[in-house]
Amino acid sequence: MEFNPYAVPPILSMVIHIFLLIYLLAYTKSRHIKKAFVPLFLTVAVWAGAESVMRWFVVTEENYRTLWCYPYALLMARIMALAVLAIALAGAYISFMYPLPRITKRQEKMLIYTFIFSFLIYMPIVLFSGAMVEDVLYYWAGYGTDFGDLLLYILPIMAVFVVVVFYNFSSSYIHAKTKIEKKQIQLVAIGAAMFVFPGFITGMLPQYMPNKQFIVPGVPAGNFYIIFLDIFLLYGAAKYRLFTVEAVVENGVKEMRLPETAKEIEPGDVVLVISPDGKKGFETFRYLASKMPGLCLTTKHPKTVRTEFQFSKLPVIWVSEITTKENAVEPMKLEFELSYHIYAFLREAENRVVYIDDMDYIVAINGFKNTHEFLKSVADEAASRNSVLIFSLSMSPYEPDQQSSIRSIASKEVVQEEMHARRPRNEFSVKEGNAILVEAFSEQREEIKSKISGYKVLGVSAHFPKKFKKGFPEGTEVDCVWITDTSGYEKAISSRRMEFEAIQEIISFVKSNGDRALVYIDAIPAFIITNEFLSILKFIKDIVDIVHEYNAKVVFEIPPELFKPSQKALVERRMDVVYFLDKSTLTTPSLR
Repeated sequence: MEFNPYAVPPILSMVIHIFLLIYLLAYTKSRHIKKAFVPLFLTVAVWAGAESVMRWFVVTEENYRTLWCYPYALLMARIMALAVLAIALAGAYISFMYPLPRITKRQEKMLIYTFIFSFLIYMPIVLFSGAMVEDVLYYWAGYGTDFGDLLLYILPIMAVFVVVVFYNFSSSYIHAKTKIEKKQIQLVAIGAAMFVFPGFITGMLPQYMPNKQFIVPGVPAGNFYIIFLDIFLLYGAAKYRLFTVEAVVENGVKEMRLPETAKEIEPGDVVLVISPDGKKGFETFRYLASKMPGLCLTTKHPKTVRTEFQFSKLPVIWVSEITTKENAVEPMKLEFELSYHIYAFLREAENRVVYIDDMDYIVAINGFKNTHEFLKSVADEAASRNSVLIFSLSMSPYEPDQQSSIRSIASKEVVQEEMHARRPRNEFSVKEGNAILVEAFSEQREEIKSKISGYKVLGVSAHFPKKFKKGFPEGTEVDCVWITDTSGYEKAISSRRMEFEAIQEIISFVKSNGDRALVYIDAIPAFIITNEFLSILKFIKDIVDIVHEYNAKVVFEIPPELFKPSQKALVERRMDVVYFLDKSTLTTPSLR
């Protein structure tokens, strides 16, 4: 008996769907996503597995009864016929429930009961009667070329399923709230279309044509086309989080003491936290997360947040542009992944809390109008789900009318007056954090450097390297990148190349030296002359993120009043600690 090569496509399809099923069960905690996709993957795997057995050997209409595999193939064909209906029902259910339920809980129960009832009626006809034995089953098993009357009766029902599914998907696409949801729906709908329509045209339609043109007995048309669906599903899972909703949490944060304003927050509230460093926002969130599941989006490194606020189980989504093992999302993907994480989390259940830390940076990257629309949409979603949204920012970067617009979104306010980690410059210590900002005049530079020991130092300086290296303790290994337009020096980089060469030198140094690395940057004034503030801010943020990722250090030395007040708030919020210069303690000569 000769092996049938047409058994390969169903075998491949079965393996892919078993993989998808395992992936879904192992990595997706969302019950909503599991309910939608597990039945589909399971039934397709059964269908493909049954067809694999049916097509294992090459057979003809003349020899099929003489082959030992005939009774097993016939059983598999019956199972396959059941699986076809189950796939149709599972597809219809997905169209009602994904990405967002289109029906109420009561309607969902009625739909499930209707599907089960239909399946139970269909099952004995297929398994125990001869209604399909001499025509449909033989063709699907590769032993014949005719469809019977039963399939002719089933086709209109299947057509109704197809119409309902594609109407639901198109409606979901139109009303999708995020771009990533639109991509997810596109992939599922296009993959399903590439399975259903070509399969119907080449697999079923020829049966009713004169003289049975275009029929190739034993060719598994359906499993050729379902591989296209598999490809779209795999691509969607890898790039557009088709199945994995990472914003699913476990409650486990201990309650802490807070002002009464925080304890008065109720489900449905939108809370504005006015804070220069976000600490009050984290504390408020931590308190509420002791009572309900919570999701945190922050520009701070997740490791720092978890350590400081004891988030042992709650997920922290890091708003960052660096490549990392952490769950990181780029800040400019406001209407894409940021929205998706929040909506996916809120749709899992009611009574949840979402905290968006550092809205100032998101506004700086995406613009006030776009961020305001995003914030209003998220606030409405949280309120409609009887959940809490907390967002923190400092008011100083905004005009009065923008401040009013921000306040109009919130139902409650929590205010933090001062930045917690703000200390006089004479208390400078490099041990206090990973990202340090210190205000100083050139006269104090060597005093600061004298307190840095035990690290391998890379200077990014506007001063000649020989001059920069003065002041460090003896034995400190110091290298320097000179920010200058003077050519001829080996490590001279133009200030115009800040976003390219300078940042790459820093990243390479930090990755090579890990927690022994310390980057000392006094060239920010030089960068400001040739770069826009937004570029400076992104440069600072990227460096802060990379040193946190590798547990390294960065010291930004700047003169006082280098930034405007609105800019200063955005820069200081990136830091773990800020050492300010108390000018009242300085003598006149030191200011010259």
